[in-house]
Amino acid sequence: MGRALLELDLSSCKAATAHQVVAVVRSCMGLRALHLGRTRLHDEGALQLTHGLVYDPVTGRRNPHPQLRKLSLEDNGLTEAACESLADAVVHMSLEVLVLSRNMLCDAGVNTLARGLLATNGFQQAKLKRLDLSETRLSAEGLTSVLSVLGSNGRLQSLDAGGNEGVGDDLAKGPTDTVQRLAAALGEASALQDLQLWRCRLSDSACQFFVASRPPGIMSLNLAMNPMSHEVQTYLSKWGSGLGRFTIRL
Repeated sequence: MGRALLELDLSSCKAATAHQVVAVVRSCMGLRALHLGRTRLHDEGALQLTHGLVYDPVTGRRNPHPQLRKLSLEDNGLTEAACESLADAVVHMSLEVLVLSRNMLCDAGVNTLARGLLATNGFQQAKLKRLDLSETRLSAEGLTSVLSVLGSNGRLQSLDAGGNEGVGDDLAKGPTDTVQRLAAALGEASALQDLQLWRCRLSDSACQFFVASRPPGIMSLNLAMNPMSHEVQTYLSKWGSGLGRFTIRL
């Protein structure tokens, strides 16, 4: 029966080790979703987990889990040290959804992960469609790094960067090279349909910047819980209502 399991949720379970999780997952070759949020994996556990998912635990040979499409690792105390192995998993597996919210990745870790989105396994590019980087201590520089690979990757459709107040803090400093590169990256992210920027401490001008620089194929932009004025909120609400399938959440 275990081999027929399609989804395994061990969220908040702190008793199982990474090795035990790998053993269970490897015995369920049809597993498509694995939830390990709030399991206190930390960097070492994440390294063991991702290595066991990409390489056969017995032979050591590269043998990625064939069916796993979603991996949730939110709130596990992960840092930059875990990001290279996560990028390796993204490249060699067929992951479509990766949830890393509430971890301390910072810009350095996100930059490493972004390179994984561009890397290839032979001629096969990463298949990631949804990436959750909410509340990971991201700044505008880190957001630019992720967005800059989207045009080349051409697969990522949904990016959640909400809860990263450093994004708004950076943009509040005024015109910088980062702002220019961010605008260019947004314009080239042709596959992106959903961008979450809730509670990023975005000012009136920053909110208007993201609306004006929105990716060409975007359908949903979440700007909720940002300190914009009532005037700008009213303006964007009226303006967005006349854009057909494109919606702005304020």
